[in-house]
Amino acid sequence: MAGDDLDDAGDEVLADELVLLDEALNRLSGRSRRHAAELAAILARLEQLKVEVCQHQAKLASARRYLHLIADPEPSVLEPADQPDTERSEAA
Repeated sequence: MAGDDLDDAGDEVLADELVLLDEALNRLSGRSRRHAAELAAILARLEQLKVEVCQHQAKLASARRYLHLIADPEPSVLEPADQPDTERSEAA
């Protein structure tokens, strides 16, 4: 009978420890879910920033090409209206 009491007491201690462990795991699981959600939000923002950076790089490349044309235009790049009228200058 005394052995049964010890077994019952041991079972109660184990049951209490299991409850505590279960509660701790639930808290950790909740934190893990929150952290996973935060990480997913961060990753989504990083992807959005990558797209924005690519867009800005494309705009910068376009602006550089434009500035290069303004600084050193090639005759073939000029519009026909922008090219000197050689016939008029020869006639004058």
